[in-house]
Amino acid sequence: MVMRFNAFQWFLVPTGMRRKLTRAERAANVKPYPTPASRYPQALSPKKILNSREFLAEVESGLAQLYDKPVLLLWGVADVGF
Repeated sequence: MVMRFNAFQWFLVPTGMRRKLTRAERAANVKPYPTPASRYPQALSPKKILNSREFLAEVESGLAQLYDKPVLLLWGVADVGF
């Protein structure tokens, strides 16, 4: 669905929004992915995330090294992917 119909941009992105996107905003999300080949990274991302448990555990194990560093975290609170 992602590769063939750009489903990520047409259906999944809007479900994570707090308000309905304007026509211009929807176009801005859809236009960068005009071909199935351009959508490949979007189709691959969920699988890559699920297969990254070992790597993410390694990252987590090193977080103590960052304990005293200032940080600003930005997160999409309505992100259905997370």
